[in-house]
Amino acid sequence: MITLRNDENRIRLSEAMKNAGIGNERAKLLIKSGSVVVGGRIKKWDIRLREGDHIEIDGVFPELVPSELVVYEDDNFFVMRKPYGMDCTTEKETGRDTLYAAARRYMEETGQYNTQVMSVPYICQRLDKGSAGLVMIAKNEEFFQLMMQAVRERRIKRILSAYIGAVPAESEGEISHYASKTAEDAKIIITDEAKKGYLPVITRYRVIESNMGVSIIEAVNLNGGVTLARAQLAFAGMPVIGDREYGDERINDRFTPEYPALAVEKFVFETGINNPLSYLNMRVIASEDELPELRMRRKKQAKN
Repeated sequence: MITLRNDENRIRLSEAMKNAGIGNERAKLLIKSGSVVVGGRIKKWDIRLREGDHIEIDGVFPELVPSELVVYEDDNFFVMRKPYGMDCTTEKETGRDTLYAAARRYMEETGQYNTQVMSVPYICQRLDKGSAGLVMIAKNEEFFQLMMQAVRERRIKRILSAYIGAVPAESEGEISHYASKTAEDAKIIITDEAKKGYLPVITRYRVIESNMGVSIIEAVNLNGGVTLARAQLAFAGMPVIGDREYGDERINDRFTPEYPALAVEKFVFETGINNPLSYLNMRVIASEDELPELRMRRKKQAKN
């Protein structure tokens, strides 16, 4: 997200965005898709601004340099860091930056993008907009299928780091539950008991450090889901701070993160031998400092 302060009276919103380096057509797409907020309200038309208007534009990362997001690469795939607030892909044109667009630009800039032989980015295990961290990107469909098969067989594990609003009784452990999704909004429902239509889910965790009721943990959901891990951790009394969907609002209100304080920080490859992925066996691909800085909200002083 970027923020602007308009210094001209009666200028159109798209013109102010153009002055900030956003092309005219892209500005109109961003406005139409509801990505632009003026004075705290979403604006879906090209209004005229007043001097001093505060503008927030979601999904735009003006300083994004694709090559700086790459933490690992070989002939078959590469791993990129996805920032908070960025979608991996979009179903329709919205004007927002996406990880797929960054991956495509990287392959184009390095001379690897070629639609004739389908040498294009294939995102493995997407992250939602509110999650950050590492994402694997195959360079062709064949390797994408190999990677996803290894994920399903739990031969590739993605390790999460998170701030949780609890201090677990055990320094490490495994939590087992059952999960399903609601038909209305696809929200994950977690239960202790097996029910029809519910699948078993397992998350393992390890406490890195704890202080004042907050812990940093390392976790892996054996089913492969990041959102699933958030829902299960919350159900087990270990809510991720900043998680407005499954977390504890009383805890969230004490801190400042805009998104869940959770990130994918490493991939662990246990791919075995005598297969196309054996060259990755026992390898760890990691990136530190993916978690946001956690700050306490300032308490409002009571009026006399």
